[in-house]
Amino acid sequence: MGDSGVSRGPGAEAAWVERLGVGAWTDVVVALRAGADVVDRGQYIVVRTPSNRSYVWGNCIHVLEGADDAERWRTVFAEEFSDVGHVAIGLPRTPDAAAWPGLHVRVEDVLVRGPDAEREAPPVSGDVEVRPLRQDSDWGELVELLVEENARTEEFPQLGFRGFLERTFQARSDIALAGDGCFFGAWAEGRLVAHVGVIACGPVARYQWVVTHVDHRRRGLASALIEQCARWAVAHGCVQQVIMADAGSAAARLYESLGFVPGDPVVGVEWFE
Repeated sequence: MGDSGVSRGPGAEAAWVERLGVGAWTDVVVALRAGADVVDRGQYIVVRTPSNRSYVWGNCIHVLEGADDAERWRTVFAEEFSDVGHVAIGLPRTPDAAAWPGLHVRVEDVLVRGPDAEREAPPVSGDVEVRPLRQDSDWGELVELLVEENARTEEFPQLGFRGFLERTFQARSDIALAGDGCFFGAWAEGRLVAHVGVIACGPVARYQWVVTHVDHRRRGLASALIEQCARWAVAHGCVQQVIMADAGSAAARLYESLGFVPGDPVVGVEWFE
């Protein structure tokens, strides 16, 4: 398909939030900050990241109607993306799973809070340094932390995962250098053991990549890093904060304990090799 209807910039971003909801909207804006092209085709929105073709939800469509019209939207996705090894289609509501054979229905809780919900994080146990990621070696440690975590959980195929992370965090480091985001880590005994990032999407702060090494959980690290991100967001004029988690997960319960309130979920269907 052609590139007619390309939409970028604050005006377009403001229009998208009304159509997508704040969860999917921040997904789109984060991808835009990371170098994606966004095309508004009226009945659906295309997000394309040429520099990172394995970025599943950076190469996707968000449809605005017909959640059960699987044949139509699978055809549209195939026309838009003929050279990717995945399917990623955002939907306006939870679909009938039977309408989407072979695809996984993805539902994520979207949790929000305002700046007045900022609070002191509980003390972190042990000798831990909390600071932003600043240099290439810091980003390299984050890649290693996530590769190790993925080997444990098998959430994503390991083949190609490291390359995907390296491309993703090159873009994130550029976002940080531009002042549009900040990525905080916690180091214990000289090793990165936890991370939370935040990106400013206009007046909304979107949290990303919340991870704690399995041997360092229940030490208050995630809570401490989230509050560091919250301070950054408030200082940079964000009046709302958005974080996402698998529906009904322990992570979602943690975020609620920190003052986040459930909103409308993000829904989609996906498949990847």
